[in-house]
Amino acid sequence: MKLWEKKEDCCGCTACKSVCPTSAITMFRDGQGFWYPSIDQKKCIQCGMCRRVCQYIHEKGSIFLPPRQEGFPRFYAAKHKSPQVVKHSSSGGFFTAVSDHLLARGGVIYGAAFAGDFSVAHIRGTTAEQRDGMRGSKYVQSRVGDAFLGVREDLEQGRPVLFTGTPCQVRGLRHFLTARRVPADRLILCDFICHGTPSSRLWEDYLARLKGRYGPLEDVEFRNKDRGWNRTRMKIRVGDRILEESWEDNPFYRLFWAGVCLAPGCYRCQCCDLHRAGDLTMADFWGAGHTHPRIDQGQGASLVLVNTPKGEKLLRELAPALSLEEAKAEEFFQPNLARPTARPPRTDQFWEEYRREGFDFVLQKYSRLSLPQRLVKKVAAPLLKKAGLYEKTARLAAGRSHAYRRG
Repeated sequence: MKLWEKKEDCCGCTACKSVCPTSAITMFRDGQGFWYPSIDQKKCIQCGMCRRVCQYIHEKGSIFLPPRQEGFPRFYAAKHKSPQVVKHSSSGGFFTAVSDHLLARGGVIYGAAFAGDFSVAHIRGTTAEQRDGMRGSKYVQSRVGDAFLGVREDLEQGRPVLFTGTPCQVRGLRHFLTARRVPADRLILCDFICHGTPSSRLWEDYLARLKGRYGPLEDVEFRNKDRGWNRTRMKIRVGDRILEESWEDNPFYRLFWAGVCLAPGCYRCQCCDLHRAGDLTMADFWGAGHTHPRIDQGQGASLVLVNTPKGEKLLRELAPALSLEEAKAEEFFQPNLARPTARPPRTDQFWEEYRREGFDFVLQKYSRLSLPQRLVKKVAAPLLKKAGLYEKTARLAAGRSHAYRRG
């Protein structure tokens, strides 16, 4: 049995590993820092379950996605009514509202959190404290581990479950549970609009670089909002220092937006459309300060896509915790709802030089600002930040812009 010929034919979601009846599949991390399945042929019984749940084999014709339903998705601008929740969230605090609702019902939450070494992994949580570790953006491919098996066990025990993750992780979980005929009436699936997942090995290299310069890391925030949502910064406590850098000043951010460090499967992602695997989809609602000023008052707003009747029912139940307004597709900027991030021409060169020359070399070479980015930073940035359009325009300058098309 063989699952993939090329690395772009896999997203590392772990559905195949989780569904295997003989535990013949394990996940390994390659030299670039991405996770892939490996099959022990001595244990494999050729049952074909791994191929049955693989989203890259089924692609758009997946037999496990819910059918498209008239009237969905519906779009909303949302913000948690607690200013403290919004402050500690990447956008408007929608994830906290959903997870609080599940916790109040005795539910279980699965999401990506920092481990003790600040690597990123999916964890299981049953308390608000554990949930808080799942809040906030983490621009790294997470280690899913046995999270799918944990979700299955919790559902079979009758517990409400919320699983949050990248679209491919959520789709993989749906495939796995459907193939195993696990009742999912108590399950809420929540994905987010994803630009692509950077290498976990590059992230670890970056952290090691900081540790070597300044000492042990104490805390990491990818998007700290102390200066407001339109001026979010990476904030790292390391040794006796606090390092704060905006996306255009932070070299790891610049690698991310350059697009060269994403998983190979991201460039042919099957999830970049409006047929979502999640009941709900979360994202930043850039520009909400103009179209929904009651929602975005400078500290962030969530874009919410309601994709299923289950998601619609849950949103109604969340209404007391949220400020909520219906939105239109033309109001927000989310190109990855239309197509995957384009593969930069220098990607192969980047990885070859990383292998040959090391992290510091590629960090210096590929994280330099382009001319359009430098112009945005020096000339237009002050006005754009004041208008709340800086993030959107910066991404346009990075060459990631595509016209949004519904459908």
